[in-house]
Amino acid sequence: MSIWKENYNQYEEYYLRNACSIVTLLNILKFNFAIFVVPSFIIKTAIFFERLWFFNPAKWAEFWPIYKIFVWELNRKLWLNFKVVLNYITKLTSEDRRTYWVWIKWYWTVKWNKIKADWFISDIDMDYLSTFSWWVWHNIAFDNDAWWKIIDTDWNKNVKMPLSVLKYWLSLGLFWNNIRTISPADEYTALVTHFTVRLFIAEKKWTLAEYLKINKDNKYVMKAKLIYLYWR
Repeated sequence: MSIWKENYNQYEEYYLRNACSIVTLLNILKFNFAIFVVPSFIIKTAIFFERLWFFNPAKWAEFWPIYKIFVWELNRKLWLNFKVVLNYITKLTSEDRRTYWVWIKWYWTVKWNKIKADWFISDIDMDYLSTFSWWVWHNIAFDNDAWWKIIDTDWNKNVKMPLSVLKYWLSLGLFWNNIRTISPADEYTALVTHFTVRLFIAEKKWTLAEYLKINKDNKYVMKAKLIYLYWR
């Protein structure tokens, strides 16, 4: 699986089949900050939480302890200062471009496969999904950028879905209203992660080496370089 073109998928490894909340964490880092990891790190993260009794690979993963501890470990490892931010779908606006964790109350892979027909979720799709009675909880991410998309750890490809449909989804009782994301907790972390994104953009344009040379005296860029290239 290419970490540059595809999302992290919980079904790439059998051990991660119930680790949607953990895998979504890594997708959040990718979409918010262009911080990438190799697949083996996802396994190590899941093993870490299994040893803490917050993840059972055969059954479940506990939401809040995992995110809280993950951010604490992230800060310790990267020497940065992130925080978990709580928000609500009802308060989400188009100006907020962060990627959020969202919890589906009713999720069934068989019915959700219908979405793959056009990779777009509409109000009509929501009406269809609200009709099934067999369900499980599932953690996905909503990316509120210019394209508005769902990042589902079941699929490598993103699904386009407007913010209005997300709010309609909530009105049908298919979603929990509370959503969370990871955000910088201080100016230094905000500046460093600003430049991790700039490095990603530069690499996509084949100008990464030039960008690093021009900014070799910028301490924020150099810290961003260490994080951005960590898994190379």
